[in-house]
Amino acid sequence: MGIKKRLSGFTPLEIGRKKVMSFFRYFRNVSRYCLTMNNFLQKRRRRFLSQAAFTFVELMIAITIFAIVALVIYSSFNASIKVWRRGEESTAINQNLRIALDDFAKELTNALSYTKDDDPEIYFEGKVDSIRFPVYLSLEKGGQFGIVTYRKEISSEKEEISLKREEKIFGQTPPEPEILIDKIDEVKFLYVFDTGDPDNPYEWRESWETKSKIPRGVKLTLRLQNGISFTKIVFIPTGELVKLP
Repeated sequence: MGIKKRLSGFTPLEIGRKKVMSFFRYFRNVSRYCLTMNNFLQKRRRRFLSQAAFTFVELMIAITIFAIVALVIYSSFNASIKVWRRGEESTAINQNLRIALDDFAKELTNALSYTKDDDPEIYFEGKVDSIRFPVYLSLEKGGQFGIVTYRKEISSEKEEISLKREEKIFGQTPPEPEILIDKIDEVKFLYVFDTGDPDNPYEWRESWETKSKIPRGVKLTLRLQNGISFTKIVFIPTGELVKLP
């Protein structure tokens, strides 16, 4: 018995074969499509990872740049802090120095011209590195007569120069010397004299040897270790303008 053909002209076996071949072609096309999409996604993934990640060299360069920027910022900040601290220290030193010089001027202005034959300690003595004069102390308590000395002192340990004040009140135990200003490079006392020259009537000398008199003016010059210099000129009402010998 022969195989009957359908109206399409194909036998059922041929039709089944064609369907199987069509299925395999469809499966092949789907597989190719999936493989193509997989390759495309893999390329996209590799491209994304290559753009998003850093190599070791790039990481080291980034760390180096960050370290340089951080160092510059820290150096600027540290320099600013040092300038601020130096300014604060300089301001404090200047204020303390001005207070000390004002106290020195006020005390020297009240210096007395006092002589007594049997007491050689009561007189004005002026040197280039010290000054000594009689004065009334503690005026708010009624006044006490004594002698005040300002002198330069060099520390034996650190070899630092300071300006000290010593006080001696008659009939009392003298207090400990007081350091007014430290960290000094130079301390100098000068005393004014009359030159007798109309064009240049005054001259500053480094010593005052006329014990029976007080100079009309005293100049104190200080130069600190930081390079700042101060000059204080004090005119004494009870002083005399002595002519040069």
